Amino acid sequence: MNYILMVITVLVSGVQSIFRKQFNIKTEGISCAPFVFNLVASLAAIVFLLCFGLADFTFHLPTVLYAVCFGLLSEAAMVTILYAFMYGPLSL
Repeated sequence: MNYILMVITVLVSGVQSIFRKQFNIKTEGISCAPFVFNLVASLAAIVFLLCFGLADFTFHLPTVLYAVCFGLLSEAAMVTILYAFMYGPLSL
């Protein structure tokens, strides 16, 4: 089962990169487009969290602090990846 999930993750990651590149092509010249794209992606992730994660949720302050740091760094990575897709070929 773990191998199937790993294969699905790799495939979905590749498809996500293709969608990001297509988004950059369609929104060429709009400077705030990467931020809007990441906002929509983050909101979709929150929906999944609320659907599947609230049943066993416990509040742990150190974990929340790590989660905030991870979220900020992850957002920075997503923005820079979108800019890389915007200014370079997807094949690289």
